Amino acid sequence: MISIILSTYNGGAYLPALLESLSAQDRSDIMIAIRDDGSSDDTAAIIGSWSEENEQVDVQFGPNLGVNHSFFSLLDSVPAETEYVAFCDQDDHWETDKISRAVDLLEERCHGGPAMYCSRLSISDEDLNQISTTRLPRQGPSFRNALVENIATGATMVINREAVDLLTSNEPDLDQVVLYDWWIYQVMSAFGTVVFDDQSHILSRQHADNVVGLPFGRRYWRSKARFISDSDRYLISTQARELSRVFRDQMTGEDRERLDDFLANVRAPDFISRLRYALSGSVFRQRPADDLFLRVRIMLGRI
Repeated sequence: MISIILSTYNGGAYLPALLESLSAQDRSDIMIAIRDDGSSDDTAAIIGSWSEENEQVDVQFGPNLGVNHSFFSLLDSVPAETEYVAFCDQDDHWETDKISRAVDLLEERCHGGPAMYCSRLSISDEDLNQISTTRLPRQGPSFRNALVENIATGATMVINREAVDLLTSNEPDLDQVVLYDWWIYQVMSAFGTVVFDDQSHILSRQHADNVVGLPFGRRYWRSKARFISDSDRYLISTQARELSRVFRDQMTGEDRERLDDFLANVRAPDFISRLRYALSGSVFRQRPADDLFLRVRIMLGRI
């Protein structure tokens, strides 16, 4: 069985289109768990009505917890018989083969242990007209990358049972986590297999009310300036410290050494230590401009 987990919050404007695309998936072994995170619009009515018409849908209504807590609440409650879990955003539109494509690639490329699928995104406007497609990661997924960048957008992610068990039995303080999908990418790159699909099977709708928007144009440069100018600049090292607290004792070899080295140097009090680490190439971001900006931030001690 495959469980799709969806956290909703004031998503009534675009939710019907998403739900229709979930219903159109080309597999029959799908259950859908929805948790409404305290919506004040017509979201609750929409998902309540939809669940009455679809036996495979389970709906929970709760207080506003935020995206990280809401998704982990859903992950904690997936049925024991679930083989795969797919994460879903309320604004998007899924192609009919989105789930089957992910499961097929996981079964083809992973032969035991925790595993995660993620993919490129097709970007659309509010009316689901495709605008562009996200870039391919130049060097592919790795722990070296996951420490400082997330290439695994939550709405594309599918994880296997072993990954679910690992994540739910070692839960972090979610207030120390940037976003649930980045956390999962870090954990999977350290302990399992990450499959990145260069094809997109989802339209990611971009609009003014996105909880997390994709950085393009001015938004891209604002996102860079933010990490220099305000308290958000320490989010990456804060999340890495939480990863160390939760998982360090289970990590071995190069990844454990890399995590220790990262935490020892990116906030080091002396500039020379930060400079040496910035130039070492121990961690990296996929785009050359992002990678350069990362190294500047490390030298400044603002990561």
